[in-house]
Order: sequence, then C-alpha cells, then structure tokens
Amino acid sequence: MLKTYNLMHCIVLVGGLPVSGFSDGDAVTVEFESDIWSEVVGADGEVTRSATNDRRASITFHLKDTSSLNPYFRAKVLAARNAGAGDVFPVMIKDLNLGEKLVSPQTWVKSDPGMTKARESSDREWACMGANVIITAA
Repeated sequence: MLKTYNLMHCIVLVGGLPVSGFSDGDAVTVEFESDIWSEVVGADGEVTRSATNDRRASITFHLKDTSSLNPYFRAKVLAARNAGAGDVFPVMIKDLNLGEKLVSPQTWVKSDPGMTKARESSDREWACMGANVIITAA
C-alpha cells in the first residue's frame, strides 16, 4: 500500500495569514508542556490518577530569514515589550492528507530568536506558547 506525505498539503495559518518560507527539515514542532495525567500511589499500592488539564504547548516555527512571517513575529515581540498587549494571535495547522488539525486560539511569542546576518541566508526559530492547544484527528 502506497501512502504519500507532502508538506504542501498542510495549511499553516498564523493570525489568519498563510505561512511560507520554512527552513529545511522540521517546519513546525509542537510539544505539550504537561502529561495528560499525574498519578500518586498510596501505601497499599492503590493508584489514583488526576487530570492535569494543562493544554499549554510550545509551538516552534522553523523559518528561513526570508519568510514573510518574521516581520509579523517581530511586530508581536515589539507589542509585548513596548505595550504589554496586542501580542496574542491564533494558530491553525491542518494536514489535508492525514486529517489532523491543531488549533491554538491564544498564542504568543515566547522567546525572541534575535538576528544573524552572514554571507548566506540563515534560519530563525520562533518559540511560541499556546494556552489552550487542541489537536484533533480525522
């Protein structure tokens, strides 16, 4: 059985804008901050699990320095540092082949990648944080 994957069949929107200009390798990585459950074991061996209810996730965009998303993120960093507001944006990632979809309605830039200038183009990694990230499957 043949299966095909193509990044071009993934829709990535940040603040409603389509994203392009990904660096080679990973385009976007998502990692949840907490486990789904925490557990404790009593002296008699009884296990109790508790839902963490933590849906925060790190969302990292791996971009070429020529990506049109860099100025958008830079503006969000300036808004956060200068006004302390206006820096939150939605993120949506949808894989049209696999049917997976990520929605993060409240996302912000967590760390500023700074800037590198050299003879050749370089990459930037924008580490963002989503407050209520949900991934659904087909």
